[in-house]
Amino acid sequence: MLKIIILLVCIFLNIQAFSISSNDNYKVYNTKNYSIIYTKDNKKQAEFLSNNLDKYLALNNNLFSYKFDEPLTISLVSNNMQIANAFSTQSPSNMAVFYNGGSAINNYFANISWLKSLMLHELAHNYQINAKKSKISKVLHSTLGNNFAPLWAGIPFFTIPNVYLPTFLLEGNAVLNETLYDNGGRLYNGNHNAMKNSLVLSNKVNPTTLINDSLDFPYTTAKYIVGGFYMQYMAQRFGINKVNSFFYNHSIHSINPFLLNRTYYNHFAIGFEQSINDFVAYTKERYKNYNELKNNEITNSKSSIYFSNINNKIYFITSDLKTKKELNIYNIKSNTITKYQTTLDNGKIFKINNTLYTNSSNIINSKNYKHGLFDNSQNILKHTQGKSIQDINDNDIAYIDIKSSFNDTKLFINDKFYSSTVSNALFDKNSNIYYFKQNNQIRTLYKNKKALFSFNGYFSKLVSIKNNEIYFIANSKNGSNLYKYSNNNIYRLSPYDNIVEASIINKNNAFVSVITANNYQVHNIALNPKKSDIAVYKNVKLQENFTFNKITNTNLNNYSNSYNSLKQLQYVSSYPSITSSEDETIYTLNTNFQDPLMFNSVNIFLYKDNDDKYASLSYINTRYAINYALNYYKIQRNYFTLNSRDYGANFELFSNIYTKANQNLSLNLKQSFDDENKDKNPITLSLNHNFSRHLSLADDYSIFSNAKLIYKQDRDDNIYGLKYNFIKHIFNEFYISSDFIYLNSNDDLVLKNQRGIEVVTNPLDTLYDDTSVLMQGYDNDFYVKDMQKISLAISKPFYISKYFSKFPFSLRKEKISLKYHQYKLHTYKEFIVKEKEINLGLDILFAHKFSLPLQFKYITNDHSKDDYKFLFSIGTSY
Repeated sequence: MLKIIILLVCIFLNIQAFSISSNDNYKVYNTKNYSIIYTKDNKKQAEFLSNNLDKYLALNNNLFSYKFDEPLTISLVSNNMQIANAFSTQSPSNMAVFYNGGSAINNYFANISWLKSLMLHELAHNYQINAKKSKISKVLHSTLGNNFAPLWAGIPFFTIPNVYLPTFLLEGNAVLNETLYDNGGRLYNGNHNAMKNSLVLSNKVNPTTLINDSLDFPYTTAKYIVGGFYMQYMAQRFGINKVNSFFYNHSIHSINPFLLNRTYYNHFAIGFEQSINDFVAYTKERYKNYNELKNNEITNSKSSIYFSNINNKIYFITSDLKTKKELNIYNIKSNTITKYQTTLDNGKIFKINNTLYTNSSNIINSKNYKHGLFDNSQNILKHTQGKSIQDINDNDIAYIDIKSSFNDTKLFINDKFYSSTVSNALFDKNSNIYYFKQNNQIRTLYKNKKALFSFNGYFSKLVSIKNNEIYFIANSKNGSNLYKYSNNNIYRLSPYDNIVEASIINKNNAFVSVITANNYQVHNIALNPKKSDIAVYKNVKLQENFTFNKITNTNLNNYSNSYNSLKQLQYVSSYPSITSSEDETIYTLNTNFQDPLMFNSVNIFLYKDNDDKYASLSYINTRYAINYALNYYKIQRNYFTLNSRDYGANFELFSNIYTKANQNLSLNLKQSFDDENKDKNPITLSLNHNFSRHLSLADDYSIFSNAKLIYKQDRDDNIYGLKYNFIKHIFNEFYISSDFIYLNSNDDLVLKNQRGIEVVTNPLDTLYDDTSVLMQGYDNDFYVKDMQKISLAISKPFYISKYFSKFPFSLRKEKISLKYHQYKLHTYKEFIVKEKEINLGLDILFAHKFSLPLQFKYITNDHSKDDYKFLFSIGTSY
């Protein structure tokens, strides 16, 4: 039992050892209320934050009805990590982490500034989650830090109760808050309005579908978008202060954070479900004239569609996100479409020297995640690294320079800065460049440096330039539509409100992608131009007059210190537990420290039962090219054997030698000092290669290959071998997998002093020792001189789901697996063991948002004393 607990602590530390970026020279700027961590490249962004945070925090203290209980930390991650994302967390502290990458998809966010959007969205999350109205939560936080898990004392006590709120409330409110400060936002994007209307009018929005993170289209995106419009409706009805202060009032529930309906009645004077039903009824009435194009489509997709018109052919990628991704090529002249299986990333397609590339972002090495053009092997075209390619015409290349676009989006042409923009950019056949710019709420289309027309709004997306006519997607009254600007007039080209992408075939026809409640669809539509204005979307307004300050503090470096990851270590949490049974009482205390950039972490773990006392100190550092981990522990036992000692230790070095999007080569060296056998101090060296492809909603890999070469020295024994695992999708979500293991030892003292190769019955032990081999159907662990193992398996998921709005457990999907293992073992003699498994996996959704996998195993082993074993596990992948 103690060995398992020690191992789980080490695994936890490895999970926490997430490196945000490479070893950049970070600086930290500290004030009483906040800290900003930044690199040289992000100095201007740090200065912008320092000039606005005090005013913004003061405003939000009023909007959310409380002040943070600890200073805020914002980390501006280096340009090495160009990710269109960010996150807010309460561990290791009240902090937010901003990545520079969202300027590449400013059409989606309908914003002016990526940095402002992150500040508005992510800090809303900090206010939501940091809230602690309950005295119990305040005391727990002040004494035991930021524990996400409840402290059990007969009943649970939650330090951070709001972390258990449904995703759509948290993300929807953050989406609402990002739209309040004259920076645009997703609620101004007609594409998103169309998505919401399609779902509502198809009766797919109700309390059960909204509260649960289901596996239904459009997946988590619906929680942001529908949640955002729901929060907008609530703010229009009750006021933004009332909506934002909901989170502080809900945080009173430190014993049962799932009393959502009670908070709604106390705060809004209506029930939770009633508020959603009211929102649905309002939307159906408000958008009853929503005109949706659907059915009889050419093809469809569960992922967004991007059209590229190349030599009279329209290229685009579709996917079901589970089993296949297809390259579609529509021949305009022959009116035919051809489909091919593809491994290209999704994105706009470019054809260069007869090779297809997509504009996307991906891992290019162990410390760099970059935008650029990637081929079907995820190799980046070198001269596009760090660039979001907008268009190519002959030798002219227009792109967004990610590095310089953290705050406002910078358009470059042929490696020279051209203009700021708030949209994508397109060339015409003569290399004139078209793009939109924004001045407060006024959006203006430019041709080169000349303004063509303006309108009131934050969203528009260029799709084609043909014969001096500019085609673009923009808001309609009920969603989004296809428009053109021609002869100083704007024309609406279709009656539909759900067009989200288009490519012009000719003056009379267009290829369009539409959003429906079930998928994205592709249609060929006739164009019917009618003069029209672009619809204006209204939003709730702040009572306070807030404007962002321009940068006045330009001497931030003079007040900043170099970031020292050791000095920046801070207390995260302590988690005590007591577990009692008739035979034994176990006491534990788990304490963690970590720096804000998560480069290094420290863990102190204490354990006591009826027989043993245990104390360990662990440290992990992932900042440098070679990462390392240390663990030292002391044990006080009621008894010792002649070979045991009162301490043990583990030391590990690990490094990624080669990394890119779908493969990794790593080297690992570790040494252990065993407390149960003082002569056992094994050194293990392993070389590991991974190759994988995986679709986002697939139950398993499309293809996976893992090969590990192992060498271990233990006393006078030398163990070497190979472990190989292969997984392949066959068809219709049937997966096959195989394992091959060969391990050989020169040990002649088998069964003595724990020497040789260990065959174990607990899966966790295979993580502890690379040379151990799992045999779950046997009765006990044992050692062999050498061994071979061959495994074959077939599996398939099923999607029988049942969701609940009031019960905290739902069923999302199931998986059945059949497995066969054959072991050829050598101790004093050679013998063969055969093992068979039938597995049932259940994907349980806990608290409407957390995946809780359950697994049931029926195993037979022809050398076991028992006819079969029935095993149950919880919280592991299935």
